[in-house]
Amino acid sequence: MITIKIIHSVFFISLSCILFLIYDNKKHHIKSIFIYLMIIYAILLMLYNTLFNGLSNKLFLFLILYSFCYVILQIMKHFVQVFKKSKVLRETENIRNIILMIGNFILNKLIIVLMLIFELRLIWNSSIFENMLSSK
Repeated sequence: MITIKIIHSVFFISLSCILFLIYDNKKHHIKSIFIYLMIIYAILLMLYNTLFNGLSNKLFLFLILYSFCYVILQIMKHFVQVFKKSKVLRETENIRNIILMIGNFILNKLIIVLMLIFELRLIWNSSIFENMLSSK
């Protein structure tokens, strides 16, 4: 069972790295082969979970959807630009740059790390997920 948890952890670490590289401001280019490999990897993990009682497929699908919340966050970040349109921050360039730098750090780096920590926590302690499902 530990091996399965390690394999799932590697999958979600890889997924988080790919999402980070896609949405990083440095414009890294991800080859499409990596995306296809991740899709095949996900399908194989789901088949293994179904056939050999690995992790719950509900948990696996929940974690994949949770990972893609980062994509939604990045899309929404482009629509909501409060700090870039603020009249007060236009006047003070230093404060504006500091606030934008902190905001970019939180939205681009900290959020993906916190999401990954939560995903790994659910993989290694699946009773948390079961408690989430059972609490009403």
